[in-house]
Amino acid sequence: MAKKRVNSTHANSQRLMPNTSDPDAPPVPPAVRRRRPVIEVQPEAPKRLSVNLPATLHTRFKTACSATNRQMMAEIVQFVERRTAELEAEAGLNG
Repeated sequence: MAKKRVNSTHANSQRLMPNTSDPDAPPVPPAVRRRRPVIEVQPEAPKRLSVNLPATLHTRFKTACSATNRQMMAEIVQFVERRTAELEAEAGLNG
């Protein structure tokens, strides 16, 4: 007589696991325990910006960032955000 195959996913979903966050709570099915919260906001896709700088300016910027333990990219983004706000204000684009 052939053995009956059991769907392991179904068999596992019937098994209850203890609720480790509250010892007095009833057991919780594994499928419920493994749910992750849905993240509503997705980060904006980055856009590449290539800039040609004089070699000496690039070296100075890289050295200054390294000496102050800062990332070049973070400093550039901070500058662009600040300067964009200034230009928007000058152009009257602020809501």
